[in-house]
Amino acid sequence: MAKETYKYNGVVYSGLAALARGTNRTKSVLRRRLDSGWSVKDAVEKPVQKRRTDPYVYKNVEYNGITALARVVGMNAATLLTRIDKMGMSVEEAVETPVEEKISIDYCGVHYDTLSAFAKGVGMPRGLVESRYRSGWSIEDIVNKPYGYNKTRCISVCGVDYKNKKSAIEAYGISPDIVRKRKERGMSFEEAVTTPVSRRVETWEYDGRSFVGLSNVARYIGVSFTFLKSRLDAGMSFNKACEEAVAFVKAGGRCNVDYSAYPGCKKQQVIDLKKMLNFDIPLCKSWLTKVFLQSPTKFHGTIYDSVDDACSKIGSLDIDAVRARMLYKQLEFQEAVHDRYFVVDNIPFRTIPEMCSYLGVSRLMLRKLCKDCACKDEVVAIAVQHRGSCVDKAITHSLSMNSKEVSSVTDLKNGMYLVYCKSCNRPIILSADGVSRFKHSEDFCNSHTCLELYQHDVTASQFRLVLLRYGSFEEAVRSYTEAGAHSILIRNMHRSSVKTARLVCGGKYMLVHCAVCDKKVLLTLDEAKVFEHSDKCLTYRWE
Repeated sequence: MAKETYKYNGVVYSGLAALARGTNRTKSVLRRRLDSGWSVKDAVEKPVQKRRTDPYVYKNVEYNGITALARVVGMNAATLLTRIDKMGMSVEEAVETPVEEKISIDYCGVHYDTLSAFAKGVGMPRGLVESRYRSGWSIEDIVNKPYGYNKTRCISVCGVDYKNKKSAIEAYGISPDIVRKRKERGMSFEEAVTTPVSRRVETWEYDGRSFVGLSNVARYIGVSFTFLKSRLDAGMSFNKACEEAVAFVKAGGRCNVDYSAYPGCKKQQVIDLKKMLNFDIPLCKSWLTKVFLQSPTKFHGTIYDSVDDACSKIGSLDIDAVRARMLYKQLEFQEAVHDRYFVVDNIPFRTIPEMCSYLGVSRLMLRKLCKDCACKDEVVAIAVQHRGSCVDKAITHSLSMNSKEVSSVTDLKNGMYLVYCKSCNRPIILSADGVSRFKHSEDFCNSHTCLELYQHDVTASQFRLVLLRYGSFEEAVRSYTEAGAHSILIRNMHRSSVKTARLVCGGKYMLVHCAVCDKKVLLTLDEAKVFEHSDKCLTYRWE
């Protein structure tokens, strides 16, 4: 919008700032004075009120401040200050001039004797009325002109006066740029403001689709609006501009992807995805379509309309977490679910306890078995192998509660139970009825003790893990027997009386080659523990 011009002393200044610089005045003071109706000459030449340092003298008495003077003469300090500093009155004139000057104003059939009464009657500020009245305005202008109106700067459009051009433009609701361009083409200001704006919307045909506005075409291709607009302005055809835009995108150009076109997508996700894909825009869009729009989504043989549809129908899935894994790890929907959840029988579980409750597996046991698992699918595989291992937990708990003589009860899955006696802590094998009626006695405990577990000091929790690993009681016990036999073999290999030794008959016996008599002796494991050269070498000699 063109700047206002001000003429002073034969010089024309473009804008208020230029006038302030040329006359060495303050811009804010000039604006305030001009808005109050001052002429350009008065606004520039009249002195600016400064902080008063001289005392006020009235009737040969000095007063250090306007407040002290006002208190003595019984007047308002602001009125005295305005009269002395703004209106140029002497101290005597300011004190002795009546506050309410008698005037005679007739307006709308009402007579007013004072400016205060007139201002109150027309509903205007007294200061504004007095300023306009002192400046010589007519009564009609005082009442009807809008606040801030300046006769030297006002703009008249279609018979209506406006404070300035900006006010007229705002009143007609038109863009200042449109007014400026119209004036450049030779239109007057009034014509530029009042001529209606034709809101013509262009429709573009591209790729077999119709687009309202060039910006929608640019968004569809994946480039900015400026990319197409600048080429069209340079005289390039629309089809040629679109071809260059497509080539630019295919070449990996750093174009904007409108994240708002993908419901549920966040701006930061688009930024991160473009960086991960090295600004491959087509690939970026294909992933965003797969994750956020209608796209066939497969999960264990079932096809869903979209990721949103799959998450809502499968249930218990956090769609934001699944989408984040698909985008940041470049995973398909099924892989993303398996990466986030424990999936059993096509049912996703958030935590191990939920999965264990479904499979009937001990959480403690599963955590011990899964220490070295690299992914959730390995944990699921181990859990499924031991499905139902805790089904009889209620039975064993009931047996242990009914029998006060045992510290723990383990189901051996063959109708028998392994219990540990509270008195002697021996591992004993009993039936369910035997557990209920069990009472400690030395003879009974010794005769029913599982020697393999007792000799190796196996606790109930250790045996439960081994039992789950090997599946049957016999295999679990054999593992301890083989471990013990292997330990004896290692010890005998380091004794001076043994040349060589090896386990035979499934680890039940040991064949020892005596280093003293050079004979091979077949011994039980207990005998092999304490083997030394003796007559046994001849008695148990192996031919």
